[in-house]
Amino acid sequence: MLLHRYVLRSVPDSEWKKWDQFIDGHPGGHFLQSWGWGELKASAGWKPLRLSLWDEEQQKVVAAAQVLCRTAPHLPFWAGHLALYSKGTGDQLVRSLFVPGILYSTEHVSLQKGRSGITYGAK
Repeated sequence: MLLHRYVLRSVPDSEWKKWDQFIDGHPGGHFLQSWGWGELKASAGWKPLRLSLWDEEQQKVVAAAQVLCRTAPHLPFWAGHLALYSKGTGDQLVRSLFVPGILYSTEHVSLQKGRSGITYGAK
């Protein structure tokens, strides 16, 4: 398998319908990954970061994850942020590529915005 075959993409707001269709139609899809859940959490101070894994060979999305980011409670802004990822899609092989990409993307965002922690939800 070639690693360059996969591209991790940030999903723009304009593609919310495609996002929900993918989550609803995927065997590993879960409500906690729905666009509406991210918007509900946004109303409580979380910032959704939606990522999809694009397969260049198959020309389709093969996995998706919504990472919820927030300033750490009771800490000043400069002290750090939290990132929460739970119940993403993808089979074992795709996850082996996708989760490190999420970590990289979250770390990249963390470096840009001062975030300092990642929390994983239970499967």
